[in-house]
Amino acid sequence: MFIVWGKRVMRKKQGYVADFCPMCRELQTFLLREVRSYSHIYYIPTSANTLVGYERVCQGCKLALHGAPRQYVAASKRPGHVREIVGRSFPAFHEVYGERLKVEESLRISPDGLSPEVRRALIQQPFLVLSPLVEAQYGRTSVDWVIGASLAGGVAVVALAAQLTEWLPDNYHTACFAVGGALGLGLIIWAFATAVQRFVKRKIVPRAARTLKPLRPTETEIAAALADLKRMGHKIGGILKPKHVVTAIQDG
Repeated sequence: MFIVWGKRVMRKKQGYVADFCPMCRELQTFLLREVRSYSHIYYIPTSANTLVGYERVCQGCKLALHGAPRQYVAASKRPGHVREIVGRSFPAFHEVYGERLKVEESLRISPDGLSPEVRRALIQQPFLVLSPLVEAQYGRTSVDWVIGASLAGGVAVVALAAQLTEWLPDNYHTACFAVGGALGLGLIIWAFATAVQRFVKRKIVPRAARTLKPLRPTETEIAAALADLKRMGHKIGGILKPKHVVTAIQDG
């Protein structure tokens, strides 16, 4: 008997606030949401809602970041001009982010005028922001078109092996099935083993490239930033290829 059980996550809208987005590199409007979870059996709740935390979704890049409601004075019920929302929700924005805004202004005027330390930190930041997405991908099994195609291909290979046995002597049947099964299974294993790499190339690389484009980083600089993250235990530091980011920046 198959039992459907587990945990479900609910997100409740709290309103719109304004904050600095490290991926857009500027003031943006965010949708603030409360995140709760509950256990269920056949989608029937079996426990009370538990507060997991809060998240804020940038209305520019659509990335969900950690949210802290206490940081904001109020939240707007409807989206509006970011200048209005920041005055209502985060009046201390320019005081809190004054130094970062100066760095962004310097970057716009002269990308090569930043100190090596500031430049290194700015190159590393988007990878730190995107790291939780990569970590989460390692903990879930998602079926993309490659996995779907590999499953169909694996079945097709086994079916082809079965057809070939009709043309082979009886003493070759076992070997034919073994080879077909091994090829089909190998194809499926490869598809699942490389799923995270495809996710990173499809979802992470374009976002990192958009954020890093104003800095015009070299492949060496990106490699150094990722090496630091790898030493800190971030999986993104080992799976993301610097050349893919550089190519995406150039193509963008």
